[in-house]
Amino acid sequence: MASKFLLRFWGTRGSIATPGAETARFGGNTTCVEMMVGDERLIFDAGTGIRDLGNHMVKERPDGGHASLFFSHTHWDHIQGFPFFGPAYHPGFSLHIYGNAESRANVRDLLDAQMQQAYFPVPFEALQGRIDFLEIEEAGHRIGDAVVRTMAGVHPGGVTIYRVDYNGASAVFCTDNEIDLMLLAGGVDKPREGHVFPDELLRFLRGVDVIVIDCQYTDEIYKLRRNWGHPCVGTVVALAAQAQIGRVFLTHHDPSHDDETITAKVDDAALRLSMLSPQGLVHGAREGMVVAVDQ
Repeated sequence: MASKFLLRFWGTRGSIATPGAETARFGGNTTCVEMMVGDERLIFDAGTGIRDLGNHMVKERPDGGHASLFFSHTHWDHIQGFPFFGPAYHPGFSLHIYGNAESRANVRDLLDAQMQQAYFPVPFEALQGRIDFLEIEEAGHRIGDAVVRTMAGVHPGGVTIYRVDYNGASAVFCTDNEIDLMLLAGGVDKPREGHVFPDELLRFLRGVDVIVIDCQYTDEIYKLRRNWGHPCVGTVVALAAQAQIGRVFLTHHDPSHDDETITAKVDDAALRLSMLSPQGLVHGAREGMVVAVDQ
């Protein structure tokens, strides 16, 4: 029987799209992740990868359908694909776009702003899809039979982590979260010894089956990129081990990293996690990759 909780990567690159032969394996489109949860389609972020997802949706359902779209944050590489999202132009499609109490109006304004004539030829008002902006409840928001919960992460301008639970299975979308900064005890000059994470974060992630997590930097590069909003391999591995996460998919690949460099980083993370948590598995997120969360 086919899984009812599927995750698919449509964009795995961070910061800026990087098409080309040297990035073909892991992909060059910026962040977009789809989850099919029962009959519900949940979309996380609208980087350039959402264009291909939209084409797939229209081909699959020419008469229309429905999807829910969640934004981790509204930096450009996470919203820039929205003007090319076919279902937004299709009168048969409805789209619920979620934000928390602070960000809901901001998301609407920013999607509109990037479609102003100075940047894009078609205005937001020309979209024929039925688009509603809704507020998500942090404690738990039910969509169909799935429950979506949120937690604030650490990133310049703010970021939201999402957890989806469905029929006993769970997946987390955690991009652009500089979890290294969650290790601080008393400010930037007083780091804690070792990897000590906040209880709130560990409770939120505890025992999830699949996590899609930003791991843009190696430990060495992170020393030069502190406060840029992205974590490093060592911290991601420590978090996965302590939270007892089943499968870890590293994403938001650095635009300067080719396939060979990303493969080496993934292999390093896998080796480290095997020593800390033998049951945990590490994969490099690749465009087109489909993951059965409930298996």
